[in-house]
Amino acid sequence: MIVNFERPKEDGFDSARCELPDYKWTERQGYSDEEIAMFEELLHSNAHLLYRYTENGGGDWGEERWTKIALIEKNSNTIS
Repeated sequence: MIVNFERPKEDGFDSARCELPDYKWTERQGYSDEEIAMFEELLHSNAHLLYRYTENGGGDWGEERWTKIALIEKNSNTIS
């Protein structure tokens, strides 16, 4: 399963991509080491829910199954 994290910024998006079950980060643009560590903890704690979601048909676009996690920052004035 591929999990994408995205955050809007002025000129596009910050993005990170992690492949489960190996927890291998294949893309990482704009996120700090601390943020990636937080995402990895989130994934380890919730992977079972993500797998259940994809097994029930969510996040299946073509041959690869992936889930996009939209993060809204507390101090953000806009929501995309």
